[in-house]
Amino acid sequence: MSKKFSIIVLIIFLLSSNIFAEEVKSPAELFTKMQKAYKAINSYSYINEQGEYDTFNKEYQKETAKNYDDYNSKYGDGKNTKVSDKPEYKRGNYEVKFCKPYSIRMKIISSDYTPSVLNNAEFIYRPGSDPKNFIVKIMGLGFIPLEFQRDVQKENTGDFLVMNWTVDLLQLDYFFKNGSSALLQEKNKINNRDTYILEFKFAKDVKPSVPKYNHSDIPSQVKFKIDYTLGSLERVKYSSVKYWVDKKDLIIIKREEYIGGKLHSTRLFKNISLNSVKKSDI
Repeated sequence: MSKKFSIIVLIIFLLSSNIFAEEVKSPAELFTKMQKAYKAINSYSYINEQGEYDTFNKEYQKETAKNYDDYNSKYGDGKNTKVSDKPEYKRGNYEVKFCKPYSIRMKIISSDYTPSVLNNAEFIYRPGSDPKNFIVKIMGLGFIPLEFQRDVQKENTGDFLVMNWTVDLLQLDYFFKNGSSALLQEKNKINNRDTYILEFKFAKDVKPSVPKYNHSDIPSQVKFKIDYTLGSLERVKYSSVKYWVDKKDLIIIKREEYIGGKLHSTRLFKNISLNSVKKSDI
């Protein structure tokens, strides 16, 4: 191999490794690059490790327990889901597959929020064929799979329909418009990924304005759920929210929410795979 050719190969390698990539200088620049990068992602999958103090979702937990009580008594352990009046830290692990424009498949690996019958259950939304309903698949007794439909707008689906980066970027836009943003100088690696840390702080008396979004790829039946998610700033009254953004792929890999300066909830995305999910996988 000639010396000249070796140099060319080295330059190509360095460029592909992002060694020459310029560091982001401001939160706004980072957000712009994240939006651009997301347009090039057609599908993805990840494991969402989530935990939070359940102060604000008592009614959702009670409703979920009620909705699936019959299935739990027949095919689960029959035990009622306990909903304490005092805040408790609860955890959930979820496998998420997303294919643009808005097809979702979410599997509950484990969850403190739901009846045992929903462990390993899959929630599937295919708006291309049925935008008004989603499918729930549960294993029943372990060998008898059960499948049934639920109404998107009538059923309380938790985070299932908004557990994706399309909604996360809308929420980032919302935070930019209603809080003060900063890029923290901390160096932090998560799962061997170099990250930017983006922090938003909010005034106690903030009266947020919801940004208008016109995403034709979001089914109209889901938009009420997105509005509710965006409204969490006023409803929950975050004092700050932190995002860890992968420097290479410019995707969110961790999020922490604080109330009164104390950690309220966290989400960590692991086993991320980009552009590998097919429509047939949903």
